[in-house]
Amino acid sequence: MKIITLKETAICADCGKNLPAGSRARYYGKDKIYCETHDKPAAVAAASTKGQPVPQPSPGELPAREAAARSATAARLPVTRAELVHLLEGIKFIIDSMLAQLKEE
Repeated sequence: MKIITLKETAICADCGKNLPAGSRARYYGKDKIYCETHDKPAAVAAASTKGQPVPQPSPGELPAREAAARSATAARLPVTRAELVHLLEGIKFIIDSMLAQLKEE
């Protein structure tokens, strides 16, 4: 783990908080960026000290976290969605060609 200064916005992989460019964050590797200091919610801290399971987020919280993660990922893509689709179609063509050759053998 190391502390980094973000060059672009990111989302904490733990709590989903938006981390603006220029802020400091803990870095554990690709897509493993966390708030520099992370206070555990009271329920989580209490559960972890008593040996009880940590409370899971409610179903309503999950879509919000996923949407935030998707928007952050889209903001980091160096290509447009149309360019990405074009690249993936090219990759699919190559794979289909390779599969056809293997089936002929």
